Amino acid sequence: MKYTIKKCGDLAKVRSIHKMAFAEDSWPGDDHEFWVAYDEHGGVAGFASAVLMTTQVAFFSRCAITLKHRGFELHRQLITTRLKWAKAEGAVIVITYVTKFSYASMVNLLRAEFRFASRSLVPCGNDEWHVMLKILRESAGMLKGHITQHINAMMEAP
Repeated sequence: MKYTIKKCGDLAKVRSIHKMAFAEDSWPGDDHEFWVAYDEHGGVAGFASAVLMTTQVAFFSRCAITLKHRGFELHRQLITTRLKWAKAEGAVIVITYVTKFSYASMVNLLRAEFRFASRSLVPCGNDEWHVMLKILRESAGMLKGHITQHINAMMEAP
């Protein structure tokens, strides 16, 4: 299948998509950037969001693919789209998370060269998460002392 991914500034539209995908989760925030994936008929196939936590650290906060469109590499395309955005914004590191049983998402993140930030799962709410990160530039080494701070802020984000 072929998809079109577009940046979306219509918060009402993205809020409704978010509510369908993550009914129980809180809204990530109006300060996030959002992308919506459309199928060849113009139907919503998925969406993703990201935000700059600092000028050097991007956080990939949400990604969801509708059941009908899973298995067609759309999740990977949304990861790639957000990585291009993060690089263009000057980020040197990207942080994200994945629930402990979301194997397809975990595999896609690993294929995009994300790595586990910790050997243990991070408890958050009623679930446990794998925190993952990707170094975009060699200068990220100077952020090592701040990575824990960013991960803690990410896990506290609504």
